[in-house]
Amino acid sequence: MNFLRQVPGELVVVTETVELMHRLNSAGHRLYCLSNMAFASIEHLETAYDFWALFAGKVISCRLNLCKPEPAIYEYLLKTYDLIAESTIFIDDVETNLTAAAQLGIQTIKFESSTQCERELRRLGHI
Repeated sequence: MNFLRQVPGELVVVTETVELMHRLNSAGHRLYCLSNMAFASIEHLETAYDFWALFAGKVISCRLNLCKPEPAIYEYLLKTYDLIAESTIFIDDVETNLTAAAQLGIQTIKFESSTQCERELRRLGHI
């Protein structure tokens, strides 16, 4: 339990990723957050950072009792925000999460860096 209390203070944003999110948002792309996060961590991030305003919606696992890569969490995202799987791009750094999303027809990009992610979005014609 002590470990979970210490984690939030260690969570910091990657500036380049937030800048990419701003560029995507400014270009008219709707962004959504789908995250596996504990209560203490998400509460810390929501209080400490203002990038949350960039998201049109968010799905946080601890608040739903669902978790990536369970299909139900992706289905919840799609249904709640009226998204079409084939027109949605899911970006994540965990292969099993990407595989689960792809099985529902969602396009995927494996995140390695902000630069690589932006390059992939351009290649797919989304920037």
